[in-house]
Amino acid sequence: MIAQTIEKVAVKTADGGLMIPRQGLRDEFGKIQNFKGLTGSLSCDPNGDCGSSIVAVYQLKSGDPKDFPPKKIYP
Repeated sequence: MIAQTIEKVAVKTADGGLMIPRQGLRDEFGKIQNFKGLTGSLSCDPNGDCGSSIVAVYQLKSGDPKDFPPKKIYP
């Protein structure tokens, strides 16, 4: 997603360099809807914040069955 967005907004400079306009990058991220990512379909809000509501972090301290279900620590 990041690479594709950079490719859309990157501008070659006269000296052969590559410039990535910050506002252009943010604007393009804000347009992303239903991008097929590793965690499922991702969409971004107008601020360019992208995410999936299915991601969570659990802490498993041992493989002991009495420790199940593991403690959810994010979100």
